[in-house]
Order: sequence, then C-alpha cells, then structure tokens
Amino acid sequence: MANPPFNDMTTASHETQAARFLRGTRLFASLMGLVAVLAPGAAEGAVLNPEEQEFANLMVNAAGQRRNRALMKPDARLVSVARARARDMANRDYFDHVNPDGNAVNILVRNTGYPLPAFYTSSRSLNYMESIAGGTATAQSAWSSLLSSGPHKRHLLAEDSFYREQTTFGIGHYYSPGSRYQHYWVIITAPPAGPAGLAITSPSAGARVTRESITVAGTSAGTDHVGAIEFRLENAAGIGAWKNAAVPAGDGGSWSGALDGFIPGSNTVRVRTLDASGAGMQEESRTFRWVVLKPLIVSVAGPGGVTDGFLGTTNHEVGVAFSIKAEPAAGAILDHWEGLPDSPGRDPLALRQTLVMEEGLALLAVFVPSPYVALKGGYQGLIGADGAGADGMGFLAIRLTGSGVFTGSLKLGGAVFSLKGRFNSRGDAQISIPRAGLAALELALHMDLAGGLEEITGTLVNGGDSQAVSLARGVPPEAAGVYAAGRQTLRIAPDAAEPQSPQGHGYSTVNITAAGRALVQGAMADGRPFSSSSLVGRDGSFSMYVPLRGGAGAITGRMQILSGADAGLDGALRWMNPERVDAPRYAAPFASSHTVNGSPYTAPAPGEPCVQLSPGANVGELTLAGGEIQQALQQRVLVDGQNQVSLAGPATAGLSMRVNPLNGRISGSFDHPTAGRRPFSGVVLQKQNGAWGYFLGTEAAGNAELLPVAE
Repeated sequence: MANPPFNDMTTASHETQAARFLRGTRLFASLMGLVAVLAPGAAEGAVLNPEEQEFANLMVNAAGQRRNRALMKPDARLVSVARARARDMANRDYFDHVNPDGNAVNILVRNTGYPLPAFYTSSRSLNYMESIAGGTATAQSAWSSLLSSGPHKRHLLAEDSFYREQTTFGIGHYYSPGSRYQHYWVIITAPPAGPAGLAITSPSAGARVTRESITVAGTSAGTDHVGAIEFRLENAAGIGAWKNAAVPAGDGGSWSGALDGFIPGSNTVRVRTLDASGAGMQEESRTFRWVVLKPLIVSVAGPGGVTDGFLGTTNHEVGVAFSIKAEPAAGAILDHWEGLPDSPGRDPLALRQTLVMEEGLALLAVFVPSPYVALKGGYQGLIGADGAGADGMGFLAIRLTGSGVFTGSLKLGGAVFSLKGRFNSRGDAQISIPRAGLAALELALHMDLAGGLEEITGTLVNGGDSQAVSLARGVPPEAAGVYAAGRQTLRIAPDAAEPQSPQGHGYSTVNITAAGRALVQGAMADGRPFSSSSLVGRDGSFSMYVPLRGGAGAITGRMQILSGADAGLDGALRWMNPERVDAPRYAAPFASSHTVNGSPYTAPAPGEPCVQLSPGANVGELTLAGGEIQQALQQRVLVDGQNQVSLAGPATAGLSMRVNPLNGRISGSFDHPTAGRRPFSGVVLQKQNGAWGYFLGTEAAGNAELLPVAE
C-alpha cells in the first residue's frame, strides 16, 4: 500500500480575499462539459447543484489530473457527507477536518455505509480523502485557491499514487451570509464503492473481431490491493477456464492477456480481480462479435443485374442476413433465382431475396425478355357474382407496364383502395391491401402468358368470402375491329319482378372514344345520377360499377357494343339498394335486375328531326303512367325539322317538352293529378324510333314513353 498523505488539507482565504469573492455573483456552471463523463456512472442518483457541478468540471477536466477520467464519477453518499460537512462548519462556527464531536471525514463516510478499506477508519480523526476551503464565492475561485496549496493540489490532481485509486467523489457547497466565511466548500474523494476499479479497454463493446486470437486488456485502479487479475471466454459453446492476466511492473494498473476459442456471433470476455487470499473482488464483462467472412458468388444470365456491390465474389459475415435484389434491364424480367437455400415461403421468382450468409453460397439471377411488353395497357373488370351482396360487389382497374409492374384501384362496397404489384415470370401476382380496422384484402391475379387471351383472372379474399376476378384488356376500336367509336343512347328497363324498385325507365348517354373508353352519364329511375368511365375490351364489351349517391347502393353490369345490322348496345345491370330509413322514396332494400338496350345516336342534319315518329308530320304519343297516376296521361306531340316540340290535339294540363338534338336528351314537365307540377326526362333511341324516361311522384317513380303514331 502506498503511504497515506499527511492529514491536513485545509485552506481558508484571508478576510480581504473573502470579501473580494463575496462581492462576485454566484455562477451557474454549464453541465455540458462533463455530462459524457458523469452521466453514465452517476452512482445512486448523485446530482450536483450548479456550483458543485462547475467544481467537478474543473477537477475532472484539469490538465494535470492523474486519475483515470473515464472512472471518475460522483456518489450520492459522498455528496451528502460533503454538503453536511460544509453546512456543519457554517452552523457550528468551526473550520477543520475534525468536527466538534471528534469525527473526521473517513469515519463519517464509512457511517453512511460506503465501503472503505479498513485502514482508512482505524482512527476517528483520520482524513485521507477531504479538502476544504472557505471564503470563496465561486467554484473557480475555490479551485484556484486550493491549487495554490501543495497538499490540496496533490489530493485534487492525484499527484500522489495513493489518490489515483480515489476515482469516486462528492462535492458540497454551502452559503451562510451570517457565518464567518459565508461560503464553504468540501471535496471528498474515495476509492470506488466496492473492490478496486476494474475496467476493460480492449476489445471495445460490440467490436467486430475477425482474427482467431486477440489481446484482451484493461486497467485496475488500486492494484496495490489486488492479488491477481483473471479472465475467461464465455459463449454459446460453453464457459472457458480462468486465465491469469499479465500485470506489468509499475503503478500504471494495466493488465492484458491472449484470448481465443471464439464462435461466430456473440462472445463475452469476463475479467475478475482477486485479493491476496484468492477471494473475488470485482468482475467486469465485455461482449463482442467474432465475424467469420466467407465468399458469396453472384452471377447473372440474360439482360439484367443485381444490387450494387454483390456481382462477382464478395466476402460476407457468416450467420448475418443480407438482402439482394434482381434488377432486370429494360424490356426484360427476372425469370428465377438459382442457388437459393431452402426456406419456408421462399419464392425463387421474387426480385428481392433476404438470405442468411452461409459457407458455399452461390447465386444466379436468370433474366428473360418480358412477355408483358406486348400485353401492357389497361385492364378492368367486375368483382362479385350475381348473388353477391352490395359489400361483395366491386370493380378492379389496373394499368400494366412492360416490366410486369402494375398500379390501379379497387372499388369495393363503396370504398376505394389504391394498389401496386408485379406479375412474375409465370404470370402470377399476390397483393395484400390493408384496411383500417378490418382484415386486409388478399388479391391473387393470374395472366395466361401462353394462351394469348389478354385477360387476367383471379380471386379476391375478403374476410371469409372469396370473389372471382376477371379483367379484360382495353383496346381502341381500330385494334379490336369489332366495335366503332361514336355516341349511343340507352334505356334501362324497370324490373317488374321487383316491385320495391322504381318502375320507370332509367337512361344514359354513352360516348365510345377513339382511345377505347366508354364514358357513360345518366340517371336511374329514382332520380339518382350516375357516371362511369370504363375501358372497352377487344370483344367490344365493357364493365360498369357505379356507387350511387346518397347511399342508394351501387349498380354493376356488363355492356356489349354491337355492330353491323345489329348496331347498338345491349347488356344487363344489377342494382343493389340498401335500406334507407330517411329516404323519401324506395327506403326498403331491394336487388333488381335491369335489361339495357341502346342505339347509336347521330345528331340530325339541319331540317331533320332527331327521332322519326311517323311519316309526314312526325307525330308521336307521349304516355305518362304509374307514379301515383291512376289513369295514364297520353298526349300527342309533334317534333318538327328544327326539333321543336308542340302539342297536337287536346293539351294535357301544364305539359311542355323539349328535345336536345345534340345528344338526344328529352325533358319536360306536367301537372301531376295529385303531386303538383312534375318534371320528366329521358333519351331518344333513334334505332327504335322512340324515347324513354321517368318522372317522380310523391312516393314512387312513373314511366315516360314517346312512341310513333301512324297518321
């Protein structure tokens, strides 16, 4: 043991110096200068006030500090004794290391339960660990005053080897305006609580070790009291035997030893100090990774590459996961991976692969020309069979690129979901579509790459229900050759078998564009407007799925464009109407089926009517029936060459009617026998030489028809 220093480390400034310090303001030190040193090892919640923290900063960061700064830390017990000592000297008007009760700092610290070597407390009046100062108002002035004294400087900077093991400290400052010195400072240092301060300096925590043998090293403050230092290796393969560390002669407190026997991954070195009798004193441990690097071979076949840094032969850590992605060239796709390890759920057709490195791993990414280059474009179709409820009815539209990647939207039960996916080299795609508060929708799609059908089939799983999916490719008229661009008008016939549904004629206009889209705009017979934009397939058909406003459910169906002598439009619509308690009409739920037929529409030449009702005067008969009208109202009307409408014969009360020759829409109004003035509307079907529409009574819809009358 190094000899303890003499027992007097006391300083008090003379009165003029004290007065000068007391005129200064109290400084609040920044904690930032020492936070990295103190915060990790703050023992038992030790917290210094700003003045004490400033003094700690000065002491720990002093240029001549001989202690291991990394081990210096405050202790709550030492702080409490230092503060009590400063307060006691002010309150009982003394300035000494021994208080009026005959006790000095060594015994006072031991009485808090802080462990000290036995020789520290062989006498009540011993002081091996305290410096005191009085009459200085700031930490800087107290520090400067103490360093001007040789004994205090040796203590605070650990210039004697005895003090170097005293790496734990407490600082107390007390201000009492009525006391002799007013400001009292107490600095206590002590050996670490417990055995000597043991530390591992190499390897660093979490280090990646690639060598089969390393030197483990560290320090042990207070080596004069340590009989031996031992270390061993611990890992999943077992616990090694203790080995003696080499401790060089001198007072540096360093130790080292050779360590081997690692396994790939996590390894731990454990170090302990023993006293002269062989009893354990302190243990420390440090965990590091032994990294075994093995070559990974990655090659490609065909037009494509892989993630940067992987092509060829590269070294990777065994047992560690990595991710590699196939990157097809323009106009190509990944056909498959070769050399993948077997793993549940492994998909050799997926672009990205996440693997755990193992010895002998060799990968090959095979690329082929993309079959989707010839199939790119838009695809659309309905979801849900005729028996599906409103929540199971939907519409899927995607746009496919030449690389097999697609984006699109899914309409289902009134909700709209965006989606993105990729078809693999076998024509399959799997997508999970998240929903807030509900199970995700699972969509599986397939394209028959060999059959040339230009359609996509699949299933949509919605909870426990599975719905069929069928999407047709949209093509412009010149590519299909079975339909022509142009305008059509169509009527939606009522469903007489479903009396809960409106019994008037719904209607719409349809614009088949040169780009191959069907733009539909019309109204159902309860007055609900709807619109739809759909792709027309190679066979001249298109699908419709339209959620109706105001919670009136949805309509869905498929339309077929006819050409030649049968030119027009035929199809069927299904209307799912949920219960609507507050609706003025058709509040009860219904599921109705409606036949649809249409006619090409051409705006008439000047001097010609848009509809041919009869030879000569072009007179037709307008019939308004149903909709709470007990006896149908019939009115003959004349449509002249300027498409002006006039009444022929006795006039129905309040009746007026108009025709729009540009699009074939008709509109008008009349005096309903019980419901007052009511509008009606519809469309002209030129091929059928008539017009059909609806009007609304108080509680139900009625039917409006304009048919030819022979003169």
